[in-house]
Amino acid sequence: MRIPRLAVLCLCSGMCVAPNALAQSYPVKPIRLILGVGPGSGVESTARPVTVKMEETLGQAIVIEFRPGAGGVIGAEAVARSAPDGYTLFYTIPDPIVRRPATAAVPYDPLADFTPITVMLKSYVILVANPAFPPKDIRELMDYARRNPGAVNYGTNGTGTGHHLLGDQLTRVGQVNMIHVPYKSGAPSLLAAVTGEVQVVISAAGSAMPFVKSGKLRLLGVLDDERSRALPDAQAVIETLPGFMATPSWLAFFGPARMPRAIVDRLHKAILQAANLPEVRARFDQVGQQLVGNTPEQFAAAIKKESSDYKALLTASGIKPE
Repeated sequence: MRIPRLAVLCLCSGMCVAPNALAQSYPVKPIRLILGVGPGSGVESTARPVTVKMEETLGQAIVIEFRPGAGGVIGAEAVARSAPDGYTLFYTIPDPIVRRPATAAVPYDPLADFTPITVMLKSYVILVANPAFPPKDIRELMDYARRNPGAVNYGTNGTGTGHHLLGDQLTRVGQVNMIHVPYKSGAPSLLAAVTGEVQVVISAAGSAMPFVKSGKLRLLGVLDDERSRALPDAQAVIETLPGFMATPSWLAFFGPARMPRAIVDRLHKAILQAANLPEVRARFDQVGQQLVGNTPEQFAAAIKKESSDYKALLTASGIKPE
């Protein structure tokens, strides 16, 4: 059957404007934002101020849904199995995308089953200590540990976690003997340092900085290859231990695989517009978190590299996750 020329032109024209029309009409209903953790976490505390502002930009409610369990895997699976229409999103730390797939079987492909949108924040991992502990920074900690082998205990949020791998690097690269004390999560490890049960703790900055600001813990340094702009006086571990490799520590947005690019771009713009508002950025700065806002392509490339690096660190450490 011969298609009229006018119909062909209309079809081509529709194909050309469809992505723009899609972006302009989206969203037409509330968006579900899945968090792979429970209420009251640092993940939720960074999501809330941004989603409130995104609602104003997008004209629709963003409903946070908690899907805790299995290190974020339960929430990630729910997103991976959702329709790629922009109405189900995932806001997460690296665990279900980078870390868990390196240590155990997960019911999704972390590279193929998601659409990376952007890393909103880099959440620095920091080393904090009980105020009565003599060392004042990472260099002094290494010197103290060398003079007192086996006398320093460091707490983390569990065996085989990213924080444990960072602690293992401290001992291997620094050639010191420090004893790892794993806890079920980050909060108990911080309380253990406050009470003196352990001398030092490796923690996300967002969780630990309130204790530092209140004087209950002392900041020794940042476990990264650069100083945090929000914590410029805190020594970076690379300054004391060249060759130290940081593990990924970010807070980022994903969607299911095969999301239309027009919707991805609309969300990317709305996220960064909200996160860049002075009152929102100030909240992040207070807890040592740094705004990133990379492109979907940059984020996808970073995930591949981080996954490879994490597996290499895990192999080098010999750590067997629980």
